[in-house]
Formats: sequence, structure tokens, C-alpha cells
Amino acid sequence: MTTPICLIINRFSDDYSRYASYLDDLDAELWLISTKIDGLPGFRRHDFGKVNLVSELDLATIAQVLDSDPSASTAIEHVVAISEYDLELGAAVCEYLGVKGYSSEYVRRFRDKVYSKSLVAAGGVRTPEWMPVHPGMTAESIDRVWGYPVVVKPVSGAASTGVRVCLDRAELQEKLDSLDPALEWEAETFIPGPVYHCDGYAENGVVGYLSMSRYVGSCTSFNEGQPLASVSVQHTDEAPILADGVARALRALGLENGVFHLEAFLDQGEFVFLEIGHRPGGGDILPVIHRHGGVDLMSAAVRLSCQLPALQPGTRPRSPEGSYGWVMCPAVGQTGRVVRSISARGLLPDGIAISHAAFPGQVVPDDPEYDFTGVSAHVYGACPAEAIARIERFLEVLVIEYVDRDALDA
Repeated sequence: MTTPICLIINRFSDDYSRYASYLDDLDAELWLISTKIDGLPGFRRHDFGKVNLVSELDLATIAQVLDSDPSASTAIEHVVAISEYDLELGAAVCEYLGVKGYSSEYVRRFRDKVYSKSLVAAGGVRTPEWMPVHPGMTAESIDRVWGYPVVVKPVSGAASTGVRVCLDRAELQEKLDSLDPALEWEAETFIPGPVYHCDGYAENGVVGYLSMSRYVGSCTSFNEGQPLASVSVQHTDEAPILADGVARALRALGLENGVFHLEAFLDQGEFVFLEIGHRPGGGDILPVIHRHGGVDLMSAAVRLSCQLPALQPGTRPRSPEGSYGWVMCPAVGQTGRVVRSISARGLLPDGIAISHAAFPGQVVPDDPEYDFTGVSAHVYGACPAEAIARIERFLEVLVIEYVDRDALDA
């Protein structure tokens, strides 16, 4: 009898590539196709029956690898592709092989922001108003419909790349004139009020775990070099409103089995759906939830892709008192420069634990964004207000110095 195969498509370069540890109860051999192997923290050669290193992850490349071993390809029963940038690829591979998995139409519900909002709005959940935009469009054609601010973003973007909040006609026209014609774009109304991220998983149509947090700062300002943080609101008056809104949005999208990272507003107490990813949240969301909530959402995402129970045996979610969160200090704008020093002007506040710090002499890579931070820290407080105050104090005392390479050598 042929041994079933689980095909894993990987572009991660961190601990979240520990696929074998997530699937130790799966009756299948693992086949890894990855853009990186050497130095991959989660990679152990003996965990995989087959390993292929590729330079690109696209359907043509994957098909070429699969076609080179047709006997193994016919044994594939599961396909795992967790990265935001591989969700569509994973669906295409499932369809190419004719195996069970997330379909292209299903993945589009989460990758295409216009399609997502259309489905959610049809389900009776409020969303921002939106319209498609394209190069050559005038700001006047938009602001005759809406007032400012106006948000312009890619339809299928991630990590707030390309997003701009335009405060007036001049800014909006500047953004419209700079649109990449290779991408689809949309404009939407700006919703005032706090932004929340809700992270968890659904299993058999039921939300099995949900972590709800409020951003401190914004993802767009993070991409401009400003710190970004969040604090959990599990035990606040906001939590029931968020939980109800998340459940209604997931029903409208048809998310039966999978991990999600959903962003929403509370506008004068009303839930407003913004966007959703069918994958775990980025940054420090995963380790903080794992530490405080007891749930490894990367593991859940991999397992649900293989029709396994979301949680490994013996795992129990928890919801501790207080407010937990994280803060990240980006190196955006420092590309090619070198970390000179990281220090503090005084004692770090209580409830702050450094989770990552760049080392002196480390060169900031191209497009650092979420992949390279000067410092990241985890925070805990008795309530969200205390956690936020500790984050603010931490940022007051923290000092990160970058210098040109020549200055470091001098």
C-alpha cells in the first residue's frame, strides 16, 4: 500500500517552519518544497521523506518538481501552504493534483479585500464603503462621493504595504498617480476609532479560540518607521462586541476550518469589519498568544490544512486575567546602515520583557518592515490601560542608534 504524502510549501525562515512537530500524529510522509533549507531553524532533514530547494514559489516551479516524480505526486493527500503569499499557490496546487484542500475561490474570500467586504456586507456586517481605483483616476471622482480622509490600498496586499491614508485632494491625487498598474487597487472610507486585531481558529464552523487585541499605533505608521504595539482586551466591555462581530463575519465568509487574523474597528461601539487573513497574524502576535493563551496558531493552521484537529493532544486554551501584548520598533528607513547600540535612559518599566534585540554591528537589510526590528518586547499589565502605559514608558527610555557603515569602522 502506498504511503500517503503531505506536501509542504514553505517560505518561512524562522521557528514556524517546524512542520514535523505539528504533524507528529499525521499518517503521512512529509515532502518539503522550500526556498530555504540551510540555516532554517525548524528544518531537520530526517523529518522529511523528500526535500526540494527552489528559488521561486509559483505553480510552474511546483508543477515541475511534482512532475519529476509522478509516483510520489500521485500519493499526495494533503497540501500545506500557510504564508499569506502562498495561499493562492496552495489552492492552485490542490486543484492541479485534484486533492482535497482550500479552493481558489475560497482563498479569494480572504485575499481579495473587495470580495471579502462584499461577502461580509451581504451577511449584514458593517464595512467601510469602497470603490475600485486605477491609474489615471482623478481624486475629484472620489472626493465628490466621500469626504477625507480616504484610504487607498492594494486589493490583495499584506502587511499594509502600499496603503496610504490620504488627508486631502493633493495627497489622494499623488497616491493615484503612483499606483502600480500591475496590481488591483481600491479606495475606502476612513473609519475613526481604535483598530483591533482578532486572532484565532474555527473548527467545524465553531470558533475554537479567539484572542482580541487593540493596536497601539498603526500598521501604516509602522511602515513609515514608527513603533507598533497591541494589548489584549479579553476582559473588557469591547470583547463581547468584537466576538459577536467576528462570528458573524466568519459565517458570511464561510470559514469553517482554518486560522484567521481579522482586523476591525469599533465605531461608537459598533463592529466594523476591515479585512481578514486566512493565516496566523504576523509580528509578535503568535508568540504572545502561545505564551498567554496556550494556543500555537501556526500549528493549528498546519493541522487544519491536513484535516487534523486544530489542537494537538493535551493542549487547552486559556484566557488569563490582565492584558498581554507586544511592541515592535522598526528599522524602516535605516536600510544598509548598521546598528551601533541599543540602550535605555533608565530602568525598564515593570511588565516589559525584551523578546528580540538587534546586535551591534548588524546590518539592516532591504525592506526590513516586520522581518527586522531594532527591538521587540512583550508586555503585561493588570488592564489594557496599564499595559499601554508601560509600552509608552518603555518607548521613552529605549535608545536605538544606527550609523553608516563607514562611521562604525572609524
